[in-house]
Amino acid sequence: MAKLTPRGSRIQVSEADEVIFRQEVNDGTSQLSGRAMKYGMNGNLYSPISGLSTPLDDLRPLREQLVRYGVPVGVELELEVEEDSIIHNYNYDNQNEEFKKIVARSNRHIRNYLRANSISNGWESFRYAPMCTVKTDGSLDNGGREFVYAPMTPDFARASNAYSIFMETLMDYRWMGHYGPNTGGHMHIPLGAFSDQQLVLFYKLFETFADARVYVEDHPNPETAARFLQIIGQRKLNRWAKWYRMRDVATFHSDIVSENRRTLGTSRYYLVERSRHNTMEHRWPNGTYSAERVIMRTSFLNAAYNFTYMVEQRSYSDPRAVEDIFNVDKFVQFVNSQNRWPELKRYLRRNYNGIAVVTNRGRNTSVSEDIEAYNEWFVNACEHAEGRV
Repeated sequence: MAKLTPRGSRIQVSEADEVIFRQEVNDGTSQLSGRAMKYGMNGNLYSPISGLSTPLDDLRPLREQLVRYGVPVGVELELEVEEDSIIHNYNYDNQNEEFKKIVARSNRHIRNYLRANSISNGWESFRYAPMCTVKTDGSLDNGGREFVYAPMTPDFARASNAYSIFMETLMDYRWMGHYGPNTGGHMHIPLGAFSDQQLVLFYKLFETFADARVYVEDHPNPETAARFLQIIGQRKLNRWAKWYRMRDVATFHSDIVSENRRTLGTSRYYLVERSRHNTMEHRWPNGTYSAERVIMRTSFLNAAYNFTYMVEQRSYSDPRAVEDIFNVDKFVQFVNSQNRWPELKRYLRRNYNGIAVVTNRGRNTSVSEDIEAYNEWFVNACEHAEGRV
């Protein structure tokens, strides 16, 4: 596989949408995996990245495509409802009927976008596959369900209004969002989209995001202030999203290179882990019914992807380039310098006042030792995955 290519069943733009909508309301949609999985990006549906890694010859054009159009991010929104919700006292089967309508309406938003895009290009048909489904989750109470969205880029999600269905139905369904006691907003990004070098930089960047404590004026103990990652995710780390000290760079070399990523951690409850779907699962965000908030967080992952790609490319000629991975301000400056990710920029302007301190509790190597190990193991001892910046 080199670049991702368009995939999906073709539907004539002239075909009545009501037939498809009613079928999805009546039958529901299947789980989004295997052949049913499609990516939403660049105004179309595309084949997914399925492997743990991608050969270097294919990875270069793939990553250049993703840096240009965006990385598709899968989203799992866990939502519960308030006591005054119209469905709070429904029985289980009646609740499921209502949730199938929510899913069908969300998929219709995406269909309408794809149809309009085809008409504007003079095409007679468009590619379509359901991009949203719903399932139960034993951790949820209060009529809670998990709404699963196929991976899509922030631009695709914004243009299609994919996530807007929850704000549209808020007055009737009374979603709890991040006030729900059990809800999460997990995200998945494909491991096959990374070179070995970029992958270890990405893990270390998120370790920095979790170690960095944001500045709060007159805080009595800056080391216990909110983590930068908590500011973005609005979730207190708990049994569903645990923080732990990540591996040092030398150990990551064994996991990523020697073991071809097979031994990367797979615990379900750590805040950043490898999933059984060959993705990196991010469990640190809370649930939300706000489309803007979801797009802000998928944009955050996209910004981290592009930032680590840029640092990786610089690291092949500059041994000090990797220092930027351990500096949150450098990441924020990078975000603000890009002509994209408007939701993320707005959020950072409102909520980020700088970093007070970067904690190092439990570290068995220093930042300088990690930088030295990266240059030794991933630059000097690995084949370079060079690409255009």
